[in-house]
Amino acid sequence: MDAARALLDARLACFSATPTEASCLGGVLEPRTGLGTDELAALGRAGAPAERDYTGATFALVERWGDAALIAVAPDTSRTPKSEPASLLLVRSEAGWRLRAVFP
Repeated sequence: MDAARALLDARLACFSATPTEASCLGGVLEPRTGLGTDELAALGRAGAPAERDYTGATFALVERWGDAALIAVAPDTSRTPKSEPASLLLVRSEAGWRLRAVFP
């Protein structure tokens, strides 16, 4: 769960940076995935940082398969009352844990 929290925090930092830089997401996202393409397209868009803010969320491991993990994320409803739970698919490689997919 620490890896999931760290990746989401790093992703939020990339989207909140001024100016935003695509290279910032290199340590967060698994390369050459649909999520990577979508995130790069959203980088710098108004409202994108707020959509990626999981501050205060709780994390729970759903299942782990070797170097992949499915993590359930429940948002802090006191901070973001309209937020919905999400699931994260993380994969680990030589470079460490990376986000492969975010399922709302």
